[in-house]
Amino acid sequence: MFFRSQYSLGIDISDLSVKVVQIKKTRSGKTVSSFGASDISFGNITEGEILRPDVVSSAVLEALSNANPYPIKQKQVYCSLPENKTFVRIIEMPEISVQEMKGALKWQIEENIPLGADQIYFDWKILDKSFNPNSHQMQVLVVAVSKIIVDSHVSMLESAGLELVGMEVESLAQAHALVQHDTQGSVLIVDMGSRKTSLSFFVDGAVCFTSSIPVSAQMITDSISKSFSISSEEAEVMKMEKGIGSFAQRDLLFESVEPILESLIAQIQSSIDFFIGSLKYRTQIDTTIVCGGGSNTKGLIGYVSKRMNRNVTKGNSWTHMQFKKKLPIIPQDESVRYATAIGLALRGFEEV
Repeated sequence: MFFRSQYSLGIDISDLSVKVVQIKKTRSGKTVSSFGASDISFGNITEGEILRPDVVSSAVLEALSNANPYPIKQKQVYCSLPENKTFVRIIEMPEISVQEMKGALKWQIEENIPLGADQIYFDWKILDKSFNPNSHQMQVLVVAVSKIIVDSHVSMLESAGLELVGMEVESLAQAHALVQHDTQGSVLIVDMGSRKTSLSFFVDGAVCFTSSIPVSAQMITDSISKSFSISSEEAEVMKMEKGIGSFAQRDLLFESVEPILESLIAQIQSSIDFFIGSLKYRTQIDTTIVCGGGSNTKGLIGYVSKRMNRNVTKGNSWTHMQFKKKLPIIPQDESVRYATAIGLALRGFEEV
């Protein structure tokens, strides 16, 4: 317990990469003590399910051993669960006993997701406030995930010699890193990754709704590659150096990525409309935060902000960190890619 109270390790596993962050807790606060990453070749993880545990296990161990500034030797870990394979929702329930709650929730879950109760693991928490002013029922936060996804992660981590202490959905982990605990109002986190973009809606610090949309940072790269007849590697360099081009002058670079950007904006707006119009948890989005590797694309956040007529900011992974006069060991542009792993590590201190 003393070791865990001083260090906590988060591991973020996606279809194409592993990211690890170890956080140290000192008298002056929390700080990142080491971090690392490794790539996973296409096809070893598909939509969150680990198909080649030996390959993924090796990638995890590589990320730990090559971490900077020191290799990570800690064995107790907190691991992410893929957003697109989880069900996160607030369900309204009548005032019933805790003993009756589990059985009642199984029926509710089966009505909302295409898996039977015997195919999922789920957890729940009764919220101490209501997000629906017209309801007098209990508000219950429910998280459910396929057993296949969870079991494949548990088995892989055990084969790597690691002890799984806890698992958390990507969106909840990101919120630990990016959002102040006492934040009031509605917050939308847009996580633009290489394969998908995840949307997470929070009200007064509690997650209310999550969804994934099939628009990704890789699609921008692919569009540039096709338009300029260059390799994917060259297109990635162009994207990092020149971003989305000039939407004011509508140059060739911007025109090549505009359809992807417009699809992203349309699908974000559709989810916002559902959150406001159908779920009715709030009448507006107060704060929009963009994270993930795609958030580093030059000009993207400004364009999304202008097109959606709302204030959109880049995520700050150091919201809960204390570095004093020292610079963080993870560069600012890279840190937003580590938001999930940072949030997972921060969770460790909440449970000690």
